[in-house]
Amino acid sequence: MSGSHAIARFVRKVLLDQLKPCFLLLDEDFRLLRVVGNAEHYGLGLLHRGEDCRGTMPFLYGLGPTESIHLPLVEMTSGRAADVLLSPVIGRPGLLLTDASRERASRQVVQQQANEIRLLHKQQQKLVAELT
Repeated sequence: MSGSHAIARFVRKVLLDQLKPCFLLLDEDFRLLRVVGNAEHYGLGLLHRGEDCRGTMPFLYGLGPTESIHLPLVEMTSGRAADVLLSPVIGRPGLLLTDASRERASRQVVQQQANEIRLLHKQQQKLVAELT
């Protein structure tokens, strides 16, 4: 095996470990046809072939089978955050889920810091008002 094949295999493994992709092929009524990947990671392990996926993934309601849409940071039934890409594949809705837990955690940290700064600023304003 050449070095470039080993590197490619390593990169593929790292990406699969980080993204934890799951692909669902649906019919035009959003019933499950096929799953490739770790559906359990997203709380979809109990979905069965022929089942309407909108009950488990309500964000699919109102979308058409030929629409393409990217929905970042969707809260899944497992509690995990996922980036969701809906796009037609061979004339049917295809749904790609990738793990967005790190992104959500990062955004939460930034938001928490912003909240704390706001509260400190509010307290500072009160103290200044008391001094004047």
